[in-house]
Amino acid sequence: MHAALDKITAAGAELVDVVIPGLDHYVAYTSVYFSRSRADIDAFLAGRPGIDADSVAQLYADGRAHPNLDLPAGIATGPATAAEDPEYHGRLEARERFQRLVIGIMAGNGLDALCFPDARIAAPTRDEVLASRWSCLEFPTNTVIASQLWMPSVSLPAGFTDEGLPVGLELMALPYHEADLLNLAYGVDQATHSRRAPDLPTLGDW
Repeated sequence: MHAALDKITAAGAELVDVVIPGLDHYVAYTSVYFSRSRADIDAFLAGRPGIDADSVAQLYADGRAHPNLDLPAGIATGPATAAEDPEYHGRLEARERFQRLVIGIMAGNGLDALCFPDARIAAPTRDEVLASRWSCLEFPTNTVIASQLWMPSVSLPAGFTDEGLPVGLELMALPYHEADLLNLAYGVDQATHSRRAPDLPTLGDW
């Protein structure tokens, strides 16, 4: 990430460090994933009779979810509708406060976008995933920040770790500024040149 930011600065961008007070609290509390997912997915299944499942709860009860995934359990046992979550409306109100806070910080610093790593640690390897080192809910990702702020974002390659794992850089712009965001993303991509084709095996290696 630091190498990518150095390249962006060298290309003429001005970077300003900012702090979002209460970020971890807002990210945790403003999530309505479990408030809505069960009803939304059940409605999706109901509209597709060709799928051999009537509900998330049925899929989970039948053991058709991978044991390393904690999200199916949370969805299947969560509120049947958002109205059953007593915190639902409080979460939505907190989202509004969260967005006003971030927009105020961006406006106060004259920022076109916020830039941050997609995840707070390097991506886990396949072995780490299968060994349950991280669950879906516990993995320290930053990719939910923009979605819970209702703000547009784009993820770009920033480079690779020493072990060859890709590192992502996220740009997040103000609401309804998608065109500006895509222009910035193009500029960052041209400045960093971090895209690299994967090493694919030859036919003889299959």
